[in-house]
Amino acid sequence: FRDEESYRSNPPRREFDFENLSYRELLSSWEIRSGTKVGMLGVALAQNSLITATLATRLGIIALVSLTTFLIIIIGTRLAKAITVPIIELVGASKEVAEGNLNIHIDPKTDDEIRLLSENFNFMVTSLEKSQKDLMLAYDSTLAGWSTALELKDKETEGHTQRVTALTVEFARAYGIPEEEIIHIRRGAILHDIGKMGVPDSILLKPGKLTEEDWVIVKRHPENAYNMLKDIEYLIPALDIPYCHHERWDGKGYPRGIKGEEIPIAARLFSIVDAWDALSSNRPYRKGLSPITTRQTITADKGTRYQPELVDFFMEFIREKIKSKKKEMSDAELVQG
Repeated sequence: FRDEESYRSNPPRREFDFENLSYRELLSSWEIRSGTKVGMLGVALAQNSLITATLATRLGIIALVSLTTFLIIIIGTRLAKAITVPIIELVGASKEVAEGNLNIHIDPKTDDEIRLLSENFNFMVTSLEKSQKDLMLAYDSTLAGWSTALELKDKETEGHTQRVTALTVEFARAYGIPEEEIIHIRRGAILHDIGKMGVPDSILLKPGKLTEEDWVIVKRHPENAYNMLKDIEYLIPALDIPYCHHERWDGKGYPRGIKGEEIPIAARLFSIVDAWDALSSNRPYRKGLSPITTRQTITADKGTRYQPELVDFFMEFIREKIKSKKKEMSDAELVQG
């Protein structure tokens, strides 16, 4: 045997083949506790098995790492989606609110900070919607005040604005005008004669017949209305009636002499209602005409003052309205009886 030091630092090795496997044997001394050498020990392991075991271990590690990476990606994607989708929904809803849509509502789908954000967003939109309604109510009350102020000056037309406004809205709905346009028609009807604020009282309240010079001034009231309202942004869509309700289907109206479908539909509808109320209402200088005479008078102006199809539609609409009113009165009489 070699000396002890060399034996420990460089133990003997032996290589041999057995049954198509290459073995490497490592030899070492076998000592008992007292340090007495009693023999030698040899450990041999097939090198092919080591290589095979190493390859399998590597493949196992690769598979484990791949599976872990895949799970991390899937879980991370789902977590990211759970966080980002509600936030993207909130951002989109905020943009719609910024563009004026206050009918939007977010349904919270989680029970975390995102839910709290969604609930606060819904509360904010509800508050904005209420504020907008309150503001619109204040605007409309102001418009009604302007109209009332004008009627207080001109006693002959007292109640006219309220009647034509209500009837025009009914007529427009029956004709199929979209509801989002009805609000502008209503405001336009309220303001249809607002331009008369610019007509001198000496003409507006003149008891006798107006002169040609007086009529020139009176006929400026649609332009007066346009100039009064054109810079008020929320009233711009309502300008069609105050500006165009004296235009005629044949182009002989004022202030611009436009004709046919060049006249906005709101003004075409309103001009018929305005004539109906003016002819059928009592005035200090005459009694109102009967429904039959009023119908005949307006129908005679089909194709000149008014759009023929609209006149026919209005007459059917007013006939049904009168019939319904008579039935209500009869039912009320039966109840009272």
